[in-house]
Amino acid sequence: MSETPHPTTPAESVVRQKYARGQHPNSRANLILFEPGVVTNHNGERGPYITPRIQRFLGMTLEELEAFKPQTVADVVALTYVKEAMVGGVLLWRGRQEVLERADGKVPDKIEVRDEPPAVGAIRELQTKLRLVK
Repeated sequence: MSETPHPTTPAESVVRQKYARGQHPNSRANLILFEPGVVTNHNGERGPYITPRIQRFLGMTLEELEAFKPQTVADVVALTYVKEAMVGGVLLWRGRQEVLERADGKVPDKIEVRDEPPAVGAIRELQTKLRLVK
């Protein structure tokens, strides 16, 4: 069995460069400066698809919701989220969470502070010293 020999000199192990210096597509020289008011997303203007439909379904009565015939894929997706939220259960928790966040807005997470920050202790010390000075 003959094995291919390993390169012996550093020049042999270097991969050939495909681009000249500064010509690589990821090069900083190819970056476009941001200009306010210039649209860089050329996919077209799109608004929210699912949220308005979810809100419309939540405003319907149960009879109206059962009689509704979806005509677009967005209707099907929104209707599926709403029906999952109505059924509930552990496996469908994500659908319920999605409907609630889209209908009422995302609830901010509460931050628990268990230990007092060192700055609070320093401020209290200064307050006691100022009271003593007065």
